[in-house]
Amino acid sequence: MPAYRRRFRIILPRVQLRLIGAMAAVAALALLLQYSLLVRSVLSMAQELPRDGAVLIAQASSSLAWVLGVSLALLLPTLFVVAVLVSHRFCGPIYRFERYLTAVIAGEEHGECRLRQGDDLIELCELINRATAAERARRAEAASASATESAAGADRPGDDPSAPRERRAA
Repeated sequence: MPAYRRRFRIILPRVQLRLIGAMAAVAALALLLQYSLLVRSVLSMAQELPRDGAVLIAQASSSLAWVLGVSLALLLPTLFVVAVLVSHRFCGPIYRFERYLTAVIAGEEHGECRLRQGDDLIELCELINRATAAERARRAEAASASATESAAGADRPGDDPSAPRERRAA
């Protein structure tokens, strides 16, 4: 398999940004749930105190809000980086399949579809290779026949291999 270096960039923006958004939403909801549970716990502790419960509530609310803000500020950028890196394992192959199949449709020279080591969707790559095997064999056979024909035409003196066959035969 070719040793392609992975780059930190968004390959398929629509897919990757949707995945990152979903992961960020889940993480934000988890942090908000944690914040709500902590606030509820502190409020119940403050109610059980014989005095200074109001002071605890005042102190805790600002402290807990600060903790939530710091958690979001640290978690969301980290989540973004991890989501981009993880999504490369399947978005990279999808991008590669798209480019490979575009080349096949355009009739450009192509070999087998290959993926980087560690990529997902290897089975789909193998399926694409089986589906395009007949076309690759046909192209190889045509190229071989063309090379044989040009070599045979070059052996005869005075023949121009680029000339039409009718003129060469005459």
